[in-house]
Amino acid sequence: MGRGHSAVRSHSRPAEKQKRNRSVSVSVLRRKMVEAKQATKVQLEDAAAGLPSNAFPRFAGKTQGNDEDQSGRSLSRPRKGLTVSKAIRDLVDEDYEASEDENERPSHPDVMSKYKLAGKIVDDTLDMICKKCSAGASTKDLCAMGDKELYNRCRGVFRTAKNPETGEPMKRGICFPTTISVNHILCHHTPFHDGEATILQPNDVVKVHMGAHVDGFPVTAARTIFVPDTGDVATGTEGSPPSPAAANAWLAAYYAMKQLVEHLRPGAVNHDLTTLIESTVARFPGIILVEGVLSNRTKRWIIDGSDCIISTRILDQEPFQDVDFTEVKEGQVWTLDVAVTTASSRRLQTTETNETNIFRRNQFTGLLRLSSGERTLHEIRSFYQCFPFQARQSPEPLKTRLGLSALRKADMVDAFPVLQCKKGYVTVRFSCTVAVQKNRTTFVAGTLPAISPHVLSAASVVVPAEFAAPVDNVLSDERASKKRRKDATNVSTD
Repeated sequence: MGRGHSAVRSHSRPAEKQKRNRSVSVSVLRRKMVEAKQATKVQLEDAAAGLPSNAFPRFAGKTQGNDEDQSGRSLSRPRKGLTVSKAIRDLVDEDYEASEDENERPSHPDVMSKYKLAGKIVDDTLDMICKKCSAGASTKDLCAMGDKELYNRCRGVFRTAKNPETGEPMKRGICFPTTISVNHILCHHTPFHDGEATILQPNDVVKVHMGAHVDGFPVTAARTIFVPDTGDVATGTEGSPPSPAAANAWLAAYYAMKQLVEHLRPGAVNHDLTTLIESTVARFPGIILVEGVLSNRTKRWIIDGSDCIISTRILDQEPFQDVDFTEVKEGQVWTLDVAVTTASSRRLQTTETNETNIFRRNQFTGLLRLSSGERTLHEIRSFYQCFPFQARQSPEPLKTRLGLSALRKADMVDAFPVLQCKKGYVTVRFSCTVAVQKNRTTFVAGTLPAISPHVLSAASVVVPAEFAAPVDNVLSDERASKKRRKDATNVSTD
């Protein structure tokens, strides 16, 4: 009787374990439906914003939500191992970054004109900010001035142009906020508060970095200068290096970039270019390359493509650092980057305050529990697209910072932390954007400046003779041959 009753009860009514499993299944199903609905909403908003599917190359097509353990219980946040393995799968996927269309390559006249226009905006703004770097200036004010100048110059071009596909106005603006890093700080220093700012002192080593885009074609550049003192400002001369080591570092980075641009030709291999950079810097004793610095191929909406050139390979100690084989081809645009330091260690570290003010949207989607996160996400899609940005660029910076905290918890934005070497040492950096063509490599932005006599007099290293050739004579083989033929004609006429 009891056994029969138990059997009937087990078939007619669920047991406690079955009830728990059923309730868990319903909650999991409800959560998955909410995530799928939000992911669809994100894709529709991205499509409405005019962003292509390859705008977020590193995590394209992936959706991140809450994971479950083996018992079916829902976890509030994804496990780190799963997140890392998912990122690795994205990085090793050969098709994770779509190829360029024919009308998006520099060989197209409209594309090259947009690159050059964005490059002129960056160069003019970079020159203006470098002249403003004087003793007593605040890095916060200089960064705000640079962003405002970039924004106004970008809004002044293609005012009536529209996207032929969507009919919306052509997108243009800042693709990398203005950063001013002083002395031992290498990059990504753009203060939000006055307490984070640095007051420039005479002979400080200042790295200025910024970028702009026109119709999604990004151009960035960086330059290292020495802050002049009061007397230099009055006479219009540049500042002097604080030490011979700083002058040697400036020359090492300068000539490493010069050699890299000269040898960036169709058919060049990234490993050979890395060896060239290492051998150039090795000619300057006491100067070493900073680890992890990459020169990336640039495409539309992609500021750092998968094809890259690493400045220095680390194969003898962990963590190993190397990149895959890449061959430079005609019709490509590259963002070149070289950074050196006078410190004994090439490894960088974050600042003591761990300040991070630059972020970039990735393709991960998650549940946002704050309305400020949704508002900031909509702002990113509308104004910054897939490029790095600073909360200072927002009309409501404080609300944007609150929304960024929610997006960071959901792993929906990538952070660009401030990197530095040990205090007491200096870092020097040069970056430029170039277009590789059949017979020449053309500077789009970040043309190397003239070497100041102060730097040459302060340096303790004699510059090798093979480094002294002007860059312009090597950049354009076709123009150089025409010039030689013209000179020969003039000589024969005389």
